Amino acid sequence: MSFGQQLSKSIYIRLIRLSVMILLIYSVSFSKASGERLRFGQHLKSSSPNICISSPIMLMQHSLDMCYADYQFSESSLQHKSMSNSIESHPAVMLMRGKKKRKVFMQSNSSAIELGSKPVIISSGDTEIVQNRHLLGAFEVLFKGHVVAESESDPVIVYTYHGPLYTVQAKKYEATAVRMSQGGLRVNSAIRDQNGVSWGIYQNFFPGPDSSIKVHCLITVNKPCILEYLPIITILPDEDDAGLHTKAALLPGVLYWGAHQLKRNRIIKSGDDPLPLVPQSGEMTFPLMTVVGRYGYISLAWRQAPHVAALFACPNGLYNSNFSELGLVAPGSSSTDRSHGKLLANPGLNMTPGMSIGMNARIMCGEGRSVVPSLKEYVKEYGLPGIPSTHMSAMQYLTLAADGWLKSNITASPYYRKAWSEDSQLYPPKPAADAAMDMLYDSTFQNNRELASKLENAASASFSSVNKNHLLSDQISDVKSPGAALVDMHAMSEANQAYTDAKSELAEDTGIWDKVDGDVAEHLCPLLQNALVCGDPEIIKQALVRLRMLDRYNNRLPSSFNSSDTSGIHATLTASASLCRACVLGYALSGDATLLSSAEYWAWSGLPFVYLDTPKSSIFGDYSTKASCDINNYDPVKHSSKLDQRRGIDYADALWMLSEYDLKHSAQWRQIADGITSSGIIQSWPEGSMENGLLPAHSDIANGARYLPAFNPGIVFTGAARLYNFPSEYSFAVSNSFSVIIHAAGKITIQRESTQDIGFNVRCWSHGDSQILIVGLSSQPQVLINGDKIPSSRLKYNNSHGWLVLPVHGTANVELKYQ
Repeated sequence: MSFGQQLSKSIYIRLIRLSVMILLIYSVSFSKASGERLRFGQHLKSSSPNICISSPIMLMQHSLDMCYADYQFSESSLQHKSMSNSIESHPAVMLMRGKKKRKVFMQSNSSAIELGSKPVIISSGDTEIVQNRHLLGAFEVLFKGHVVAESESDPVIVYTYHGPLYTVQAKKYEATAVRMSQGGLRVNSAIRDQNGVSWGIYQNFFPGPDSSIKVHCLITVNKPCILEYLPIITILPDEDDAGLHTKAALLPGVLYWGAHQLKRNRIIKSGDDPLPLVPQSGEMTFPLMTVVGRYGYISLAWRQAPHVAALFACPNGLYNSNFSELGLVAPGSSSTDRSHGKLLANPGLNMTPGMSIGMNARIMCGEGRSVVPSLKEYVKEYGLPGIPSTHMSAMQYLTLAADGWLKSNITASPYYRKAWSEDSQLYPPKPAADAAMDMLYDSTFQNNRELASKLENAASASFSSVNKNHLLSDQISDVKSPGAALVDMHAMSEANQAYTDAKSELAEDTGIWDKVDGDVAEHLCPLLQNALVCGDPEIIKQALVRLRMLDRYNNRLPSSFNSSDTSGIHATLTASASLCRACVLGYALSGDATLLSSAEYWAWSGLPFVYLDTPKSSIFGDYSTKASCDINNYDPVKHSSKLDQRRGIDYADALWMLSEYDLKHSAQWRQIADGITSSGIIQSWPEGSMENGLLPAHSDIANGARYLPAFNPGIVFTGAARLYNFPSEYSFAVSNSFSVIIHAAGKITIQRESTQDIGFNVRCWSHGDSQILIVGLSSQPQVLINGDKIPSSRLKYNNSHGWLVLPVHGTANVELKYQ
């Protein structure tokens, strides 16, 4: 080659290099002038038109990719803090706001993910996992032949390595082997990126019981780095464009939505009410997430692990998306692992060679139109926790309760406050028949005779201050009982008050059916209780007619309306308690098995408010309770670890009532009720404090703090008596054969019954006399107590209402006969 030719070639090469440089400079200048939104739009245009960023992980993935492209030439800008800010503020985060969602999920006969030829299938009952032979995370979940979910088939790993933050798209680097082994499906993946960092992701699927698939995952890395985000397993339930297939969604303790809440969040404006995608682990009452769709429910349940967090996205305003996502990610999500709800951990998890992150979970599918079947399956699979120890004997508890009545700020003898608050006018002192009964009960079993005498005197003074015609209404505990009238020997007045109040309630119930289910039930409970106490056939009939109208709320959430909250209707524990109690009372009055079934449903509906897997740092233990699971206006400071055991005690009382009739599940309901009561005793202020023996309005599960107002000991006392196996303070029994209802301050056991006679045993706890109230009689019967015929002069009988009052002392065998 001549010199001239060499020179020409050199000039030609230099011109090409110069041209490329000019083009690069022009591109950078154009990018800066156009802004990141334009570059992101160009990136999308170059992608397949079938790709839609439909999930938080995919959205974060694209956002991270753009951020990485923008900053990869400046290491200083790739530091974690600035990078995180870039991710949060990047236009990619705004992509789904105000945009129409394109359908991306599969129909029952087609799939949006790549299954490839001859996919591997593993099944358990009616549930199947269909896995691509060559791709990590490329699987479908089928239930009874229908595709109910697909996996996230392009996972993204985010980590810091020697300063900069990197994102790794698994599909670009992974080598996956899928095989059947020992009856299970094993998916082994190696992801080695441009830094030489190699991630091992191992997913094992095995058949589980009752149409569930057991999932075991393990994550390893070969070089030291800081892990910010890694999806361990992610499933996306089947939905349509509007998300109308989703009927309910649950992440216990955090999110509990039905049709109303989901409908609201489909039309919510962009940016309103952002939801926590990765909540802190201490906020969840137990590790389960459920979405109910057109073919039933799909759930992901798991064992809590320190480096594993839940990812739960439901139709919400943050992404203006109607799609849901259930997943488990790493690192964990304690208060020190990451800011509330953020996808990226801050700080991340220091990973070292040989270190592994493990996770055990279950994918559960089943039929149902609510979250309740998934709750049943969770308890069946994982069981209930043991009842936490109160670290107090029965006598120690009785002394603590006595101090609460006699020494705390709620007492203004002979009156008592419902609760003590710094605002003394918030709960003024008032006559309290239930306080008198509780103190008398405490004195009966108290070993300390001096303390017992003080309690008896205080109880006597309190009974004297109460209007004898208002012994039921003049009470300060949440669950009112006619027991006070029975030990104060004014049972006939109690029956008359119940009759009068029931007539008034029936006349004033217009408009209640415009309310939501929990508010309706809360209105019905006093009516049903008064019908039970007075036994009037017409009142019972009308009360039951109103109760059966609750059928319109079948398969719904236990909801209440809060007019001070812009979110309006939300799930509450109070609603569960009221609905369960109303149905139990209805079943007791009618024997209608459908009402018992409804009571069981509403009992299950309250379980998401109960901690069945408490953070190890909590001093209050399992069975602590939350009042609601509404996060439409989420404030992590107010809601993250806020307990409301008072609402839990109300729910526990309803469960105990249910246990008397639902004999098949009686032990289960009593265990939950006793666990909640035990936690209530633990949360009560201890001896030596100004509020000793009182129950805080709220407690903090994270730091053990207790907050005013402080509620009277009677809130916990009835449940505590059951927990410590003391005799019942009050009970009732219904005889369908003899057509009467019996009330006593003690335990009632019906021994025999027919249309002509009934025999029952009563174990009264009072050392003195008390009364038995029998209502619903058609005429005055002959009465025998312990085999002795009782003359009419010792009986009180109201012929117009069919009310009979018997005096008893201690244990008595009672017989009623029609001659």
